[in-house]
Amino acid sequence: MGSILLTKFKTENAKCYAYDSHSREILCISNVVYDVIDDVGILSRQKILEKWSSIYEKEKIFAALDKISEYQKIGVLCEHVPTTLNRINRVKYDNKVYDIESFIQNKGHQLLLSVTHQCNLRCKYCCYGESIQREGRTHSNQTMSFDIAEKAISSFLGRSEFANAISFYGGEPLLNFPIVKHSILFAKNFASKLDKKPMFLMTTNGTLLTDEIIHYLVQHNVFVHISVDAVKESHDQFRVFKDTNVGSYDTVIRNIDRFIELYPTYRSRGIIITLTSPIQIEKVNEFLIKYSSHFDSITIGEVFEKTKDSDVGVNISAASDCSLHSCLKNFDGQCSDQEPLNNTSDNTNSSHTPVMDRESFSLKEEDWRNIFQEWHTFIQRVMADPIKAREEFPLIHRFLLKPFLEFHNRDLERYNLKSFSYACHCFPGFTRLYCNALGDYYPCERVPEIPFYKLGNVIEGFDYKRSVEIMEAFRRTADCGNCVIKNECNFCPSLFDFSDSSRGNISKSAFEIKCKMKRFSTIDMIKEYTKIMEEQPEVFDNLMYLNDLVDPRVFVVFD
Repeated sequence: MGSILLTKFKTENAKCYAYDSHSREILCISNVVYDVIDDVGILSRQKILEKWSSIYEKEKIFAALDKISEYQKIGVLCEHVPTTLNRINRVKYDNKVYDIESFIQNKGHQLLLSVTHQCNLRCKYCCYGESIQREGRTHSNQTMSFDIAEKAISSFLGRSEFANAISFYGGEPLLNFPIVKHSILFAKNFASKLDKKPMFLMTTNGTLLTDEIIHYLVQHNVFVHISVDAVKESHDQFRVFKDTNVGSYDTVIRNIDRFIELYPTYRSRGIIITLTSPIQIEKVNEFLIKYSSHFDSITIGEVFEKTKDSDVGVNISAASDCSLHSCLKNFDGQCSDQEPLNNTSDNTNSSHTPVMDRESFSLKEEDWRNIFQEWHTFIQRVMADPIKAREEFPLIHRFLLKPFLEFHNRDLERYNLKSFSYACHCFPGFTRLYCNALGDYYPCERVPEIPFYKLGNVIEGFDYKRSVEIMEAFRRTADCGNCVIKNECNFCPSLFDFSDSSRGNISKSAFEIKCKMKRFSTIDMIKEYTKIMEEQPEVFDNLMYLNDLVDPRVFVVFD
């Protein structure tokens, strides 16, 4: 017998709720159920009666227990037996079950080619720049050869029926445009023999987008992601040219405007925006309103500093890790109710960035106050007119709403309790496979290039067994099977810290702190989501963009 894996909370309207971790349901429950549910599976009915008889009448207690039993008959609020995750042997994807090694070896969605390690900018918050010094990632003169590109592409396209997306990365990939063109033509010719149609993507700083290059990219329908800070002052402060230290904003905007002028209806392009302090919400909104109709994808992240004494360092955050209530209540550089992040004594050789000086670009207390004031105004407007609110507050919609929309569209697992989504949500080499300029494979562009993450190379091939070993290291470190947010978590392996990176020893204490942060922020999001749904249940249906929808998840199968 075991207790129920759930989270209880009450809203400002004094309603009681329980989020059930197995079924992912949010249930509105009575006060009696709210109190006695923690004892179900632990105490007998009689013991529960004795415990609560001084507060509730016998009939109400038994009625509450009967109500819980009714839920359990339909697969909700079922008792949870504490478990240790076994080795991952099989996974379920798109309603099909695969052997794990066969799945990793023969499936794959996207190949990222780092066609050059050179860059013409020196962005001060770049995790590959000299000021950050992330292990295994530095600017250099190394460029990818035609031979390495061909080997990587042919191996990738021949590996899986899913494999068709090829992304060009750097450094700045347009510094090696000949290899980009060669790779596109080679991929198309090779894919035609397999009856495939490859798609191409590129991440660029936008400074080198000439008319010739734009015409070529459009001709081959390359999805172009352009990195630009939405505010000129911050962009020019942090995104400077290598040789002159001059800001690059005017150059990037000129090229963006030219791209739109040449191809006003071209949809295969996106913008990547980085928020820095001091945040200028009105200017960011103006930028988004001006360019949103011309870009099919807009990604917004922040530059943040973990804490003043942490070894973990500076990173680019997808805003889904932010906790609304904790940030509103506690602007002290970390989420409330958490241990200090410098409490990682075994993290003496972290593969992540050493902490930089506390420069001005990390979002500060006042920035978050402004953001969340905007959030509450956005929610109020949403109640009146969701579509108009989305248009008036594009920053908030893009920056804070994603985790709510993903949760709103979650798959309920009521009748599938023998499987749950692998909390890491990363099957190295499946979702992405990163190939650096030397031809070495890694899970993605975010991880440090250290032996722990290496997945083979273009000569010896993709090492799918190493991919499974990385997942095994995660499994041995985490306790996902007993975690209340196990079906909502999307922990990324790039956040691992190591007590000894040369041996791949994951720092358990640092890992536990990050897990605690993730649990707190996710539970906080669920509470906020429930509060909003109380007032207007259909609100999130009216806030969806087509590209807000999420891809199918991979599930670990337990027999």
